[in-house]
Amino acid sequence: MRDRIWIEPEHAIEFADAEPVADIHMIVVPRKHVCTIHQLSVLEQKAIWNLVAEVRERLLTGLAPDSFVVGFSDGLATGQPTCTTTCTWSRAGPAIRQNAVPAYSG
Repeated sequence: MRDRIWIEPEHAIEFADAEPVADIHMIVVPRKHVCTIHQLSVLEQKAIWNLVAEVRERLLTGLAPDSFVVGFSDGLATGQPTCTTTCTWSRAGPAIRQNAVPAYSG
């Protein structure tokens, strides 16, 4: 997992998806493992969105995509990995995540 981490600010982590739906598929998750975004403070929620914006800017610079698919999953019923209360960096992890996938016309 450590080799896939791209950006690590205080409240969130961004990394490449192990099972990408496209050539580039980045994931943003909170550092705190929770079952819903509503268990995060407003500061932690903002940190997720700020990191998505940073990832988007880096991908725009490096790849020049036409647009992005940005998806948000919140809760176990969305098909996210098992909710835990400890950081294991395995298939178990936070039940919320933000996806950022560059998209191209044509």
